[in-house]
Amino acid sequence: MDQMFKDLLSYLYSLEYYYKTAHWQCKNSVYYGDHLLFDRLSDEASERVDQVAEKAIGITGNLAIVNLPSILKSIFTNVNPLRFECPENSQYFEDALKLETSLLDCCKKYDASESSVGIKNMLGDIADESEARVYLLKQRLRK
Repeated sequence: MDQMFKDLLSYLYSLEYYYKTAHWQCKNSVYYGDHLLFDRLSDEASERVDQVAEKAIGITGNLAIVNLPSILKSIFTNVNPLRFECPENSQYFEDALKLETSLLDCCKKYDASESSVGIKNMLGDIADESEARVYLLKQRLRK
């Protein structure tokens, strides 16, 4: 269970970090709409990071799960192939879509394991929110 929380926090924090980076750096003719969308997506991921971290401590009692240096190390492993200075906003959306897909895969992996109803509900909520973000990202990429 510790690894599940570490993985979830890594993906969620990666998304928060990546969306915030894109929020600060986006540009082009639809700059302001993209700027607002990236900020909204970053805020959504941030709220879920806090919820997962608190649940991890509450269930496991293991403070090492939410050790920031450890999470940051995992984040840079996750985001390594992602671009952080994109000439086109669409590249941020493409990379975020890859990361969201990885988060969904993580939720599916752990939802199949034996865990409590509360954990399964949390994973379902995270997956539901991620699917909504995937829809928004795909819609934006179609423009």
